[in-house]
Amino acid sequence: MGFFDKIKDVADTVVDSVEKGAKNVSETSKKTADKMKIKKEINKFNSDINKAYAAIGQKYFELNADAPAEEYADAVNSIIDAKIKLDELNVELLALENKHICSNCGKTIKESHKFCPSCGTQNESFVEEATEEKTDDIVEAEVVDSDSEENE
Repeated sequence: MGFFDKIKDVADTVVDSVEKGAKNVSETSKKTADKMKIKKEINKFNSDINKAYAAIGQKYFELNADAPAEEYADAVNSIIDAKIKLDELNVELLALENKHICSNCGKTIKESHKFCPSCGTQNESFVEEATEEKTDDIVEAEVVDSDSEENE
């Protein structure tokens, strides 16, 4: 076996190794892509299930908030308390933004609006915005010529 034959055998071995490595990478990539696709589907179904649970819970709350079954009473009361606090915080936030809720339609309205832009109801909290009068101050200055002072 000659020198060139040994080089050819080594080259064939290297090519085989590269081909196996490339095939391995390809298979691994395909597996990874397949796993990602399956995980995405799993997450979607889990999300759909959680949304359905939330819808059931919300519907139960709407139908039974006044008289929940004993095992749900704590959760219902917790929601009621949180909603009350949420309403208080929203009113506080609106006050800081100089806004309030329209007494007729329930939309947010600025205190500076005379009428509700949604329903036209007169704004009971109407506050006319103070308009700042802009005055230009005129400053008179005496122009002094430095040359004329030196000459005097």
